[in-house]
Amino acid sequence: MVPDALSGGPHFAAYCERYVRHTKGRWAGRPLVYEDWQREFWWEALEFDPATGLRIYNEVGLGIPRKNTKSTMASAAGLYMLDALRAPARAQAKVSAACPADLARAATLDILGDSEGAAAIAERRLRAGAP
Repeated sequence: MVPDALSGGPHFAAYCERYVRHTKGRWAGRPLVYEDWQREFWWEALEFDPATGLRIYNEVGLGIPRKNTKSTMASAAGLYMLDALRAPARAQAKVSAACPADLARAATLDILGDSEGAAAIAERRLRAGAP
């Protein structure tokens, strides 16, 4: 795994644990805490060059079967990237996932609508003049 000092992964994981909650199933209401394989993916995906502070990867891909947290991971990453005022500049990126449009919309609404920190994020972005 990429060392913590060379990745935005630790910041992303802490952000998810603080602001993102599961909305359905047996984990509903609990914070989003990544498993080891997920943490390894995000540590690698958000790795940056210490000399420039820029992310090493412009695009990353993860292929996993249906019903194995793709929507959850993409939604959490989207929320993290949207809330760029809390994310380090080196972690800003576009996030997309290949799935039916209705599923993508539902996942995004679940994350934004039910996230404990959504109101604080919206207020902070408005104060800063962000759209």
